Amino acid sequence: MSCIDLKVPIKLLEGGTFSKGFIIQTGALLIPINMLGYTADFAIRAKISDLVALISGSAITSPWTADGVTGIYFDPDILGRFVLYINDEDTRSLCADHKEIKGSYDIFLYNPAGEAEYKIYGTCNILPAVTRWA
Repeated sequence: MSCIDLKVPIKLLEGGTFSKGFIIQTGALLIPINMLGYTADFAIRAKISDLVALISGSAITSPWTADGVTGIYFDPDILGRFVLYINDEDTRSLCADHKEIKGSYDIFLYNPAGEAEYKIYGTCNILPAVTRWA
């Protein structure tokens, strides 16, 4: 099976929580896929060639909760839906030189057989905050 890609730009605010939901649909009738058994990984980098990601994570198997762990949550109530969630502590102090970061991100979704079936990717602009954290 070929990996299907979708380009979606995102924007993070340094020190802010980020949550973006996606619904994966297929066919001419755009039927949401059953994501039972899927896993996922994501990374955000200032430059694609950077060895170290600014933020990265994987699929979280527990239900999402406010101020939860950064990661990808599959919605058990809405077919085909998952959420990229990044908590505010993980976005703090990202803009070390107090300038906007124009980076990139991607999310890979793996089917139950472990094949990379979907890739969501794009630019990830991170806007600096005036507030400083210890």
